[in-house]
Amino acid sequence: MDWQRSLFPIFAVDAAGRPGRFLGNACPIDENGGLLTCRHVIEGQERSELGVYDFVEKQLRRVHNWLPDPANHLDLVYMPNALPAPRQAFYPIMDPGAIWDGAELFTYGFYRVGEELQRGHFRGHLVSTGAIRKAGPQILSLPFPVIEGISGSAVITQHRGHKLIGVCFGSQSQRVRAYEIIDQLDGATQYKETAWRVVEYGQAYHAAELVAFADRLELTSLSVAKDRTTTPGLDDEGS
Repeated sequence: MDWQRSLFPIFAVDAAGRPGRFLGNACPIDENGGLLTCRHVIEGQERSELGVYDFVEKQLRRVHNWLPDPANHLDLVYMPNALPAPRQAFYPIMDPGAIWDGAELFTYGFYRVGEELQRGHFRGHLVSTGAIRKAGPQILSLPFPVIEGISGSAVITQHRGHKLIGVCFGSQSQRVRAYEIIDQLDGATQYKETAWRVVEYGQAYHAAELVAFADRLELTSLSVAKDRTTTPGLDDEGS
């Protein structure tokens, strides 16, 4: 799998088109060069102040247009024609009904450490496909935190080809008991100390939400599949 064809860091750009502050990541989702990222990644940027770096063409491409969720339901934006079309390397969306707890997944993207930009790869098994009978969007729980900068990165599974099952947007914290010390005298508790630690799970919008988002924008260029797919540049032969 060639990460350079499927990873697009987003930067604020100056009037001369030079990259400045790193903002986050975007993932390719259709053959028309459309990209998907989180709204909070680009919030506050004017439409002439945004660019994505294309590793294939080795150039920064200025983004002039993006479309938020018309229902204001998801923290997502779609960037139409951000890359030259036709674009062969893009992720088909996994059929939402074929995503299960425990599925193997990975995500990768850029993040900043001090002044340095680093690329990271995160892998594991899906913790949860979402809460039962929960109001609001369906959210995947990931086995790793979504650290600052990774928002907008694709969550990918390998199921008859690489497929998109979600888009990272943040993390949630859970408290777990690490240990407990209890001192007793004559059967009565004299002292009790409990230590807790915090565990972070990443969060990503479920593929069902991505499909619904595309429907609200009336996008017809997205591909949804559970059968075998082969995407040039993203799927190795025979995968």
